[in-house]
Amino acid sequence: MTFLDPLLELRKNINNIDKKIILLLSKRQLLTKKIIKVKINYKRKIKDKEREIKMLKTLVKIGKKNNLNKNFIIYLFQVIIKESIRVQRYLFDKNYSNKESISKKISFLGPKGSYSYIASSLFFKEKIKNIEYFPCSSFEKLVLSVEDNKSDYCILPIRNTCSGPILQNYKLLLTTNLNIIGEIEIPINHCLLTIKKMFIQDINTIYSHEEVFKQCSVFLSQFPQWKIKFANSTSEAMKIVSMKNNKNCAVIGNEIGVDLYNLYKLKKNLSNNMLNMTRFFILSKKNILPINKENCKTTILFSINEKNNIVNNIISSLKKVNIYIKKIKLLNHSLNNVKSIFHMDIANNFSNEKKLAVLYKLVKITKYLKILGCYPYKII
Repeated sequence: MTFLDPLLELRKNINNIDKKIILLLSKRQLLTKKIIKVKINYKRKIKDKEREIKMLKTLVKIGKKNNLNKNFIIYLFQVIIKESIRVQRYLFDKNYSNKESISKKISFLGPKGSYSYIASSLFFKEKIKNIEYFPCSSFEKLVLSVEDNKSDYCILPIRNTCSGPILQNYKLLLTTNLNIIGEIEIPINHCLLTIKKMFIQDINTIYSHEEVFKQCSVFLSQFPQWKIKFANSTSEAMKIVSMKNNKNCAVIGNEIGVDLYNLYKLKKNLSNNMLNMTRFFILSKKNILPINKENCKTTILFSINEKNNIVNNIISSLKKVNIYIKKIKLLNHSLNNVKSIFHMDIANNFSNEKKLAVLYKLVKITKYLKILGCYPYKII
């Protein structure tokens, strides 16, 4: 007599239900892939918290009617939602982000080996497959290269921890029609480079960019006898010293220049501040708004009459609509005949009516206001 295990039939039914669940999950994922296309087209954020809360409330009610535990329903669908977001982000990064397959031209302060070149390489390496670097001899020329459609993007240093704001580039931001579409901050390690190993006492002439001399002023004060020679960039200075092949000449450059220009590193870490960083803006003619509106930043320049209460008024107006100010800084200089210029970074974009209303209010109470761009930033 054959004994039939009563569990077999029940388990068979469960297996059939599990297969149906898998098929339904597969159908759900196909819809997820269609959803990311719509979100990109309509510039919607990937994660929608309000939608998730409403959905979970509805599912808990359905579960309750069918004798299912509330915590089980919440846990189960949180896992499903998490996977849905993962798939959407993967598809976005793979097919719809800024990973452009066609060749793009990037303008930087050249020649090759400058800090601008290093920053642009780091920023674009995972975003564009084919990059053509376009070296420029001045910041004005690299901005002009994008304005004249000779380049797609340019990279502009804006602030250094040792020397402060780079005012000539703020002047460019006031007048250009380009938009900030990204930013990057890189560590700066200034090195004393020569054509060969030598004594520091043998140096009589030193080359570099004017901003670098500001950032290394403490080190340079030890050698008042040195002749200071300005170059358009650190990389141009390294190239000059390499071509001169003069043992009495040195350059303050970076470690990349050792290999690029066949130089010897005599000394490193020359900056006044050991944690020396430079912030760069990436500029484009196109205003490329970030898809994920949760992790974005808006940069604004504005000018006011010299009254402290106006700044407080601006801060309180932004707080009322939950706009968080990451930074607000007086540049302390007149730029292009515009006085009392402030740089303000906001950890939001102006994506709803309340926030737009605040923006219109700011325009009325300021003498000058310019939104430079809304762009993504990384949370480290």
